[in-house]
Amino acid sequence: LAGLLAFVLPGAVIYLTYCFSEYFVVDKRTSVKDSFLLSRALTYGWRTRLLPIALLALLVSVLAPEIAVIQDPFNNPSVALNFGAWNVVSFVLKNFVFLPWLSLAMARAYVYLLAAPSGPAAGGGEDA
Repeated sequence: LAGLLAFVLPGAVIYLTYCFSEYFVVDKRTSVKDSFLLSRALTYGWRTRLLPIALLALLVSVLAPEIAVIQDPFNNPSVALNFGAWNVVSFVLKNFVFLPWLSLAMARAYVYLLAAPSGPAAGGGEDA
């Protein structure tokens, strides 16, 4: 519980604050520092509404099994391939359906937030 409170929750807030910085670098050709400042300003008041997309991406990434697994990563690292039916189907669905769809959802949120009135008073979320 302490690790959750100390690392996971602040990490989620930091991610949701700066998740659009790479979009600003590509779209507006800003510097790295400016892109972080613009992302913070863009997500102000909207972080609670962006949270479900981030949680879905996290759940898909964590719960879907991978084909390649690293065994004994510290002492004698080796890669094992598991081509079971469930692993292959989940790998294909994760990498070719769910994660691209969630990436497009984040891109759509970026476009929407650029056009939307800013701040929680203008219809944004409740967070600060």
